Amino acid sequence: MSDILVIAIIFGQCIANISFVTHFLQSYAEARGTAAPVFRLISE
Repeated sequence: MSDILVIAIIFGQCIANISFVTHFLQSYAEARGTAAPVFRLISE
């Protein structure tokens, strides 16, 4: 019984870490997409 509980806790932590990394990558992609027009506007 305790083995199943440990596996469930580890699985939950993995899911939480994956969602955190995915959120970070999405924010990074949005920042890159927004930065390009801003730099173009500054260089003009």
